[in-house]
Amino acid sequence: MKDGMVNGSMSHIDCFNLFVANIEEVVSGDRKFRSLKNVDLVFFPVIQGSHFYLICFDMKIGRVILLDNMIYTIPFEGRYGEFPNKLKSIFVEYLKSIGNVKANDIEEADFEAPELKWGTRKNVVDCGIFVMRHMETFAGGHLSRWDCDICEENRAQKFILTKLRKKYVTKLLLSNENKQKTKVLLDARSYANSLKALGRGY
Repeated sequence: MKDGMVNGSMSHIDCFNLFVANIEEVVSGDRKFRSLKNVDLVFFPVIQGSHFYLICFDMKIGRVILLDNMIYTIPFEGRYGEFPNKLKSIFVEYLKSIGNVKANDIEEADFEAPELKWGTRKNVVDCGIFVMRHMETFAGGHLSRWDCDICEENRAQKFILTKLRKKYVTKLLLSNENKQKTKVLLDARSYANSLKALGRGY
């Protein structure tokens, strides 16, 4: 969602049309996914200010969950403002427009914002890594049973996050969706050859 969709500078119809266009771009026009009838979870990564977090719509049981690695002492609205509710509202409108039977369940659901066992108070730089890990490992069900294989905030957690950062960067760089993939591979090969020439190759 763009800032204009939240701060009111865009009209409602413009907000909705932009949202639909973005959804359709993501599913590439595939009707099976466009209807969301056989989709259990819908994830919306959110960047608010300089912080990333995740909003998940559990279509299977009609639940709305906000997953954030940061542990706060201020109330929900003080943390996130109107953004989550704006997103939920426009998503519900989209569900109704395509006749999805879960629209009313999602509309009536209150936000769940659990304090995660691996939540952080000091780490303000790895929120994007947490979001990707949450999308990768959360499969619905009881939040108390969910384990994303990240320990509590300590030195060991930092080591795990560093490994995950390398993993995700590698996946992104080598993805066929990366238009610069060939250049990345050529640069990597050139760098490896330069190390060998210096006697520092593997």
